[in-house]
Amino acid sequence: MAEIEPTVRIKSIKVLGLFGLYDHHVTLKEERITVIHGPNGVGKTAFLKLTNAFLKGRYVEIVRVPFRSFEILFDEGSVAGIYVEEPEAGGQRKFKITLERSSQAADSVELDNEILNVQRIAEQISADSAYLTQVGPSQWVDRRTDEVLSAEDVIARSGEVSPKDAKKFLAKEPKGLRELRSRVSVHLIETQRLIRFAGPSNEWRYRGMSDRSSTTTVQEYAKDLKRQLETTLANYAKISQKLDQSFPQRLLTGSNGPVSIERLKDEMQEVEATRNKLKKIGILDRGDLAPDAYPLEISQLDSLEPTQLSVMAVYARDTKEKLQVLEELSGRIEILLGVLSRKFINKNVTISRETGLAITGPNGKPIPVTALSSGEQHELVLLYDLLFKVKQNTLVLIDEPELSLHISWQTGFMGDLLEIIRLAQFDVLMATHSPYIVGERSDLLVVLSPDIDK
Repeated sequence: MAEIEPTVRIKSIKVLGLFGLYDHHVTLKEERITVIHGPNGVGKTAFLKLTNAFLKGRYVEIVRVPFRSFEILFDEGSVAGIYVEEPEAGGQRKFKITLERSSQAADSVELDNEILNVQRIAEQISADSAYLTQVGPSQWVDRRTDEVLSAEDVIARSGEVSPKDAKKFLAKEPKGLRELRSRVSVHLIETQRLIRFAGPSNEWRYRGMSDRSSTTTVQEYAKDLKRQLETTLANYAKISQKLDQSFPQRLLTGSNGPVSIERLKDEMQEVEATRNKLKKIGILDRGDLAPDAYPLEISQLDSLEPTQLSVMAVYARDTKEKLQVLEELSGRIEILLGVLSRKFINKNVTISRETGLAITGPNGKPIPVTALSSGEQHELVLLYDLLFKVKQNTLVLIDEPELSLHISWQTGFMGDLLEIIRLAQFDVLMATHSPYIVGERSDLLVVLSPDIDK
């Protein structure tokens, strides 16, 4: 089996001549959070979008932005970038993509201007695809997922939807750059994050833009949490069944080894604490436990006979292994509910197997997730994105996390983010106008200067 290449992280990002005016150089902080700040118009959002587009190979998005050069330094020493050659009178700008590695000579490839004709290329790809249907002037539907795609999305996914002809539509890159990018995970959270465009039915055909429907992100995330609960509990049931079936054999053979009374007490206390936590946050209920399950009096273990001790030791270890399946999801849910309980006034947020998220008022009556205020939805969506949508060592790009948040919520955001990062282990580069987001952590701040590049 081929060895899996380790994840690559980003050390610094540099753009020169952004909008023909600004030079910005951002070195990411060791603490895994970097905050870029600056007046309106200096290119904070453009900086994030250029980073996202380059790491995803979406060169058609990059070339629309005026700049002179854009570079990323990776932690394994490579430098990749895209450089612009200004045209002579009446000519077109030329773009050169370059990869430099310490042990190799720099490799450069000129970006074919044909790749810039986004609409035409997307139409060619969809014409050859068994999965894509054009539903608007610049809209397509992937019928496998019912997702609505832009022309840029179609091109970005062309390797999936048209394997035979994909290469002629993809921008040529220096040798090794595509492989390097495949080892980098990036996740962009834009300012428009409360609405999701819903895909149409498979029978839908090109009838114009009015057929495009939308749904709130909080609704989508509630459904997503329901799916995650179902999947995790199914794995829990599978592991439980496997251990229960092998329990007699392992007990008879003594394969788990001996255990002392004191060690058994520690393990049973750990089991009870974990089980109570899982019941409290809504992942487990009594239906998930054995019919005779009840809180165990730890003192009862002192009077166990040797045979009983062996049985309880196997039981304790099996139960720990079962509950471990729920550990990752429960840790994320615990942070989500903890933050929301501190911030949502007169509302109780819990986990529901039927709806994913359940919200009730002080009178116990249910509150639809769509009835949450704009600020509450922004808080929930941002937290959920970070906790449930981001893989380890991903570079998360967040544009204006302060949107619709009260000052007190902005002040607490950095602490919440640090708690999430300790659990999920990813990097954050965010752009903000709010001094309250930064708070006392000015050490994480990088100012994008408004000084004009001469």
